[in-house]
Amino acid sequence: MTTAQDTHETHRTLTEDVFYPGHEPRTESAIFRASKHEMKAEGGYVCAICGDEEKVESHHRFFEWAYSHAIDWRWIKDVATNKTDVMFSHKLQRIAPIPKKHPVWDLIRLTQGFDWSAFDPCKPETFVDSVFNQLPLCELHHRGKDHGRHEESDPVWNVQAFLIPGFVYSPDELKALHQEHA
Repeated sequence: MTTAQDTHETHRTLTEDVFYPGHEPRTESAIFRASKHEMKAEGGYVCAICGDEEKVESHHRFFEWAYSHAIDWRWIKDVATNKTDVMFSHKLQRIAPIPKKHPVWDLIRLTQGFDWSAFDPCKPETFVDSVFNQLPLCELHHRGKDHGRHEESDPVWNVQAFLIPGFVYSPDELKALHQEHA
C-alpha cells in the first residue's frame, strides 16, 4: 500500500506538432445544438469527470470537428457494419489486419445506438456533432490548466474521475489546500 509520503509530482510539457486540414471557422451546427439539447433534456449535461452542472462544454470525444474531412468515414462505417476487418496503415503504407486492440473497436463499442448502417460518410457531422461523439465537461476539466482534456494525456487526465477522497491531484489543489489551513 502506498502512503501520502510516496506521492511525487511529475511535470511534463505536452507538445503537439500535427497538421489540421483546411476548414471553415467553427460554428455550432444544428446537429451539435440538438445534441446538447438532448443531453440536457436527459439530465446528462453535467461534467463527466466531476458531475458539476456549471459552465459545461461539449468536448468532441473521439474526433475533433476540424478533422472531419481528413477521416476515412467509409472505412469506419464498413468496420461498424462488419464489412471489413482490415485497415490502411500509414506507417506501413499498406493494408493490414485491424489489431484486436485498435481504437476503432472502442469507438464502435462506445457508440452503440448510433445507426452506422444509415450513416452517410459524405456527411461526417451527423456523427461528429452527435451525442455519440460528445463528452460534457466543465470548463476546468475541458480546457483548464493541470486538469483539462485538451491539456493532459489520456492516462493522466482520465484518473481524475476515479480518485480517492483527499488525494491531491495537482499543484493548484495543493495550493488551495494550504490556503484553507492558513
